[in-house]
Amino acid sequence: MIRSMQRRLAVVVLLFLVAVYACLCAVSYGAAVSGMVRESEQMLRSLAEPDPPMGGRIFPGQVGVPYFTLLVDGRGVLEDADQGQFDISDEELLDLAAQVLTAEEDFGYLGSYQLRYYRVSIPGGWRLVFADDSLQGELRLRQVRNSLLLGLALLPVFLAFSWLLAGLIVRPVRRAWEQQAQFVADASHELKTPLTVIMTSAELAQSPDYDEECRERFLSSILTMSRQMRGLIEQMLQLARADQADPREHFSSVDLSKVASEALLPFEPIFFEAGLSLTSDLSPAVQVTGSEPQLRQVLEILLDNARKYSQEGGATQVCLKRRGKSHCLLTVANQGEPISPEALANLFKRFYRADPARNRNGSYGLGLAIAESIVNRHRGKIWAESQNGINTFYVELPCS
Repeated sequence: MIRSMQRRLAVVVLLFLVAVYACLCAVSYGAAVSGMVRESEQMLRSLAEPDPPMGGRIFPGQVGVPYFTLLVDGRGVLEDADQGQFDISDEELLDLAAQVLTAEEDFGYLGSYQLRYYRVSIPGGWRLVFADDSLQGELRLRQVRNSLLLGLALLPVFLAFSWLLAGLIVRPVRRAWEQQAQFVADASHELKTPLTVIMTSAELAQSPDYDEECRERFLSSILTMSRQMRGLIEQMLQLARADQADPREHFSSVDLSKVASEALLPFEPIFFEAGLSLTSDLSPAVQVTGSEPQLRQVLEILLDNARKYSQEGGATQVCLKRRGKSHCLLTVANQGEPISPEALANLFKRFYRADPARNRNGSYGLGLAIAESIVNRHRGKIWAESQNGINTFYVELPCS
């Protein structure tokens, strides 16, 4: 599918490039023809002077352009002809004079003779000046031929550029497609285990080989796995809603200092019961533009993550400081096992767990992905660092 899309885009880009090249060639050809016509008109006007030079005069920009003149009286009778380098019969001279005298414009072109003419009124009649246009015709034909040859030479370049540009255009689509496929595969994998446990427990609960106590245990297992599946599905729906929501919907001025202080309160007893310490250093009156519930959820996700992955008796510190004049920085640092560079690069991917062995501690690998989606909607950045046994998560947001 992606390959087919890239091919179609490449064809569209190629047609666009060919059309642009054709337009440029047409404009160049038109400009050249217009310039030739102006030069011819200027030359013919100079030849129509009372004492023009005889023979094929060489003009600036011209290469020996042959010309001849005719003098016609007021009745249209040919009085004199200076043929110059031309050998034209009397019948042809009369035909040329008749065509020019009946023409609407004083300056024009006779295609059957490949001659440009200029008609000027003189006392008692007209002076008709004719110049050979065959050389300019060859120049025009040469320009068309060179444009076609250059276009054929550039066609492979256009093809390569179109394919590369189409590849760049579909790259985000390919990445999104791959992420969606990976998301479906990971979600299926996460749901497969609890579904298997539920089905097995249900079959055993229906078996007459087990007593009431065993059946109760099987039903309890079904209930536990069902709750786990419900939690996973709720987080998946929450992530989907976060991806599709309007980025600026329900945004207002938020006191992030107050939000952080309120979010810390319910976690203090949780950390205390787990034998962990939780401290904070919050700058007052840090204002941002956003959604208060979503920003509180980001901090709750980071605090829950710190609780789960802190070492025994470890300390967690939450800090909120201004960063420059237009940004603020929220950090959640906890003492825990060092996170490898590979894990740091993948922490915010959906369903990713740095420690797969701990995949049944209530974590589905979606919390940090949800936090990243929220931060991105608030035009901020989120990242993690691990140094000297301290794992720190950073959230940078623009201040209002």
